[in-house]
Amino acid sequence: MSQPTRESDFDPSDHGWEALQQDGYEALVGPFWTRHEMGALQVALKTRHEHRNRNGAVHGGVILSLADQGLGLAVLEATGGLKQATIQLDLHFVAATRPGQFVVCIPKVDRVTSGVAFVRGELKVGDRLVATAEGIWKYVEAKR
Repeated sequence: MSQPTRESDFDPSDHGWEALQQDGYEALVGPFWTRHEMGALQVALKTRHEHRNRNGAVHGGVILSLADQGLGLAVLEATGGLKQATIQLDLHFVAATRPGQFVVCIPKVDRVTSGVAFVRGELKVGDRLVATAEGIWKYVEAKR
């Protein structure tokens, strides 16, 4: 993924990303962006100054929110749009992220059963790994 010299100049829509139209909590954190790269879903967030913690890095909760959004959308696609809820999400931080950076979640659904889905993902800034995630999503409506 190419990024401009100044991160603040980066416009995701110029690189094939589409902004998700959301409300509630997701609208406060986002917008979240999606695209399919070689047939695989990617979900991203252009971090902002408001996302920083007291150390000047992006707050871990923001990264966790991106992981939850990315992995959850991958499960939604894998199940044909079934409503679902996160029942477990583990996140491991690898490197700090700075406000203004474009963080991409690359999810992979490992297994879909009749009641839950198992998914994992990597979160990256460019080629740099910043976090890994894995979790379990439960369907809140019957599997078709």
